[in-house]
Amino acid sequence: MMDKRMWKNHDLEKSYDVVIIGAGAHGLATAYYLTKLGITNVAVLEQKFIGYGGSGRNTAILRSNYRTEEGIKFYDQSLKLYENLWEESLIIT
Repeated sequence: MMDKRMWKNHDLEKSYDVVIIGAGAHGLATAYYLTKLGITNVAVLEQKFIGYGGSGRNTAILRSNYRTEEGIKFYDQSLKLYENLWEESLIIT
């Protein structure tokens, strides 16, 4: 089976402010939040394809106890985060 890339190869820069190894959930989240902080000279390197490693083989779900006040706040914040990510993805595409 041949991997089909969904993105173009880019020439590497001579240097980056940050290089992230792995395009899984943690690597991409790190890159996302760095750009939110204004650090935009970031490279994410992935051997195969996005989500190939551990992130592609688990549910990547973090659950909290929704019956506690803290759990409800955590759930509400998580929902807002995902709604914002969805809206941002529509702008990019």
